[in-house]
Amino acid sequence: MATKKLIPEVNSVQLAKVRQEPSEFLHSHEQNGRVRMAYATYEFTGRSVCVQMFNIPNCARILGFEVSHEALGEGTSASVGHACFRSRDLVMHQADSNAYASQLDTSKISDVPSLAAASLKSGRNSLVATDGSGFIVTLTGHGKVVGKVDLICYYVTD
Repeated sequence: MATKKLIPEVNSVQLAKVRQEPSEFLHSHEQNGRVRMAYATYEFTGRSVCVQMFNIPNCARILGFEVSHEALGEGTSASVGHACFRSRDLVMHQADSNAYASQLDTSKISDVPSLAAASLKSGRNSLVATDGSGFIVTLTGHGKVVGKVDLICYYVTD
């Protein structure tokens, strides 16, 4: 009879923190935090613009985004990013209009809000570490965009 190989068990970074002696404190964005959301809507009127949608507070952990929209025109797309911000170490970071989503097809209606998996390329589980003011999430319409877009960001704080 063949012997069964056991798969070794290891701890995540967070579980290791609480199991070690002395244990370490877990921040609310790691465990027991409250999920919050920021919602904004914008009506595009036929030109490409970068819209400042909402502010995500400092020390928040971004969980993801939902984007829903009307059919905004043939060959149109949208991207989700952030405005420039200053980090905790007082370094200015440039605006990045497609930090979280790029080339979202907006030519057809989105019946179900998309959690834009491709959009979460670098933003999912990222920690907002600014000089204290948080940062602005932006939505950019590309092409002759006409119609309404809703954007939701889910994040964890206290």
